[in-house]
Amino acid sequence: MRSLCFVFTLLACLGLPALAQSVSIDLPHCAQTTLAERPQLSGEVIRVEHPRFIVHTTRNGRDAATPYYVEQLAEALNYALDVHERLGWRLPPNDCGEGGDPRLDVYVKDLSDEQAIGYAVKENVVGDNPNTPQVEQYAAYSHLIVENDMEFTTPEQATALIRATIAHELHHNVQFGYDFSESYFGFYEAGAVWMETQIFPQYTDAHVYVPYVFNQPDLCLGSRADERGLRIYGEWLMIDSFTRDLGLDGYERVWEVLALGEGLWAFYDALRQLGTTIESVVERMAIRNLLLDYELAHSFGGQVKVEVRASVPGRTTSRDEGVQQLAVDYVALETGALLDIRLEGPPNLRMTFVGLDRGRGLAYSYDLGQAAVLDTRLYDLGYILVRNTARHLDTSGCAYTPWAIDISPGTGTPTAQPQETWSASKFIPPP
Repeated sequence: MRSLCFVFTLLACLGLPALAQSVSIDLPHCAQTTLAERPQLSGEVIRVEHPRFIVHTTRNGRDAATPYYVEQLAEALNYALDVHERLGWRLPPNDCGEGGDPRLDVYVKDLSDEQAIGYAVKENVVGDNPNTPQVEQYAAYSHLIVENDMEFTTPEQATALIRATIAHELHHNVQFGYDFSESYFGFYEAGAVWMETQIFPQYTDAHVYVPYVFNQPDLCLGSRADERGLRIYGEWLMIDSFTRDLGLDGYERVWEVLALGEGLWAFYDALRQLGTTIESVVERMAIRNLLLDYELAHSFGGQVKVEVRASVPGRTTSRDEGVQQLAVDYVALETGALLDIRLEGPPNLRMTFVGLDRGRGLAYSYDLGQAAVLDTRLYDLGYILVRNTARHLDTSGCAYTPWAIDISPGTGTPTAQPQETWSASKFIPPP
């Protein structure tokens, strides 16, 4: 697994013009900038130049790379940049000539001591990125460092790693061109993993991070409190979910708002501007997670964790501590009867029911609120999603809320009706 660390070099840079396609470094605002230090290679430096970037490499010493390796690297960079531009992303600001001219610089080095195979390096803060129509305050330019040989794996795996790494790390360069210090940190990593799936879906390692979301669905959005702190990478599922609903450009629109605002509240506002809410986004992701309703679901290798199986009739309580803000607990529900279902807990807790018609490969979702009469006789399997709709400012304020569900035989006309039909063609019952 590549390390996705960030390196900070924050100096003053007042602003830069749009990305140059020439090698000129006559950029007016860079006159007031102290140039940042760049990596030193172990041998004579070879500059492999392309219109949008320069690869700095050598054939001598511990940093030596073969021409074929550099060619594969450059091919991945060009393709990743093409996809970014096709999706409407604005390129990062030009640097101030640290690598010889304003183009993006990529340094090919031996990273074995750092236990990394690539990372993006933040440098001078330019304030506003001239390549965007907005006026940012915290845009920064940056460069890339990539492992020089990947001899630790097979040639086929090395090709896959190069492409996945470039897709991920280049997107960090692009993100820094909007905001280099966004306090909703998890969005950097979730977004970079999601971009892997858009650029090189056949090579992405996005599936590696899915279990961190599936195994602890009750942790709040953006939480790093899971065992390895990798859950934020798995939240690419949220981006995949809301871009399917709002369009692929929805993710880039969110960054435009984050660049002008700050933190989770800016994220919530961005979704509002896109015509939805964070509560709806989390609910829809949770339903898709249950149903495995993703293009890459075949590679996930697991299902969401079911918190508990409800007693029908009877009372069921949260087995662990409860559910955190903007998170869910999954409760398996026995179907085949008319049920009166009541949730005990504060008003921010709500229930969503998902019923499975496995013969037709479909699922149906219901908003149960905190109480409803539900007819489950149409479904083979059913699940209640206990959702905590409370919002949080940052993950340091995340806390569990306990809940209980009382189920009794229902009478009269059902009060809950299906709201939406979902594909359940990839659904596998959770253990």
